[in-house]
Amino acid sequence: MLTQEWKGGFFQKTTFQSLGLRIQLGHKHGISCPFRKTGHKDFVVLHVNGIHVLDVDFCGCDGALTAHSQLLEVGWWPSTPLDPQSAASMAVLRSFHILNLQGQISATDFYRGLEQMTCGDGLSYVPVSMTILQLFLY
Repeated sequence: MLTQEWKGGFFQKTTFQSLGLRIQLGHKHGISCPFRKTGHKDFVVLHVNGIHVLDVDFCGCDGALTAHSQLLEVGWWPSTPLDPQSAASMAVLRSFHILNLQGQISATDFYRGLEQMTCGDGLSYVPVSMTILQLFLY
């Protein structure tokens, strides 16, 4: 998702990646892993407020959970069981489930709505892949 940063007297669109945000999974909040395994360079997370491209690090310590399990531990449903490159938050899956049951909204229309929340002007790149859409189809 695009966010805004104060630059030169006005807000300018930017990304969480360019601000340096890294998400460390598998450890308590604020503790980095000495054996971290870097996730996909453009890890995509779908949430109720849009589509986020983040830098994600997985725990690589002895006895650490798999990447798939580390994502589930924080409430993100991975798009694939091996080497995940995207995930959907449980909140966005719950929202889609309710809107699909009550309003008959399709997975594609729901995703297009998330795209509009992310960047409604259509001028910025919003990642899309079939594995992301498949999260809503199963």
